[in-house]
Amino acid sequence: MEKTNGLDSADIAPELTNLAALYQRQSRYDEAEPLFKRALALWERAHGPNHPDVGKALNNLATLYEREDRHADAEPLFLKALVIYQKAAGPENPAGAAVLNNLGQVVKSEGRYTEAEAPIRQSLAIREKLLGREHPEVARSLNNLADLLEREGRAADAEPLYVRALAIREHAFGADNPDVATSQNNLAAFYQGQGRTADALPLVEKTIASGRAQSRSALAVLFAAPAKQLMPSETALDQALAVVQRGNQ
Repeated sequence: MEKTNGLDSADIAPELTNLAALYQRQSRYDEAEPLFKRALALWERAHGPNHPDVGKALNNLATLYEREDRHADAEPLFLKALVIYQKAAGPENPAGAAVLNNLGQVVKSEGRYTEAEAPIRQSLAIREKLLGREHPEVARSLNNLADLLEREGRAADAEPLYVRALAIREHAFGADNPDVATSQNNLAAFYQGQGRTADALPLVEKTIASGRAQSRSALAVLFAAPAKQLMPSETALDQALAVVQRGNQ
């Protein structure tokens, strides 16, 4: 592609982005960053600073920074991407909703919970309006809002959002799906945090059966289950070891 179109052609920007995304999934962040930056520069040169492709590139780079816990670097890029999308497609559009969600996650990660709630709720409202209340992207916003409310100690508000997110994903994807397992792990961790091991254990058993149990949620539940006479100690220990071993693979 580079030989055909030249090193400065915007035509190679998608290829650069795809390769950067691959490196990001492999946690090769130092290799991903210059590719995302180069794609951004090519799109800016080809289309100017306010084109949706530039917004996408800004969002990609900001997401990488967020993966690296570089919140101060990510936040202004998300804000720039949001402005671009809203100017291009109006205040309610799917791409802008995704950026609002990402922006809320950044602010939440910095402990600025009051500020984080507005963009996450706005993202949820836009997704419900444009995509429908049962869309998987709605579940993503529900899960993120539930996590925020839980962190704020608003358990009664968080629980129905976790439950609804799980129901949406189960309906959309079926039982054996990574996103379903994420919601199961999240709800199990929530229940265990409330001391509700009996509610958490069935969810943990489902994630263990699917091979997608997360140590942060499963181990606390398994260690608590025998004391509440929900599971024999030997079984709990065996399952806990299996979770740890799978996590180390």
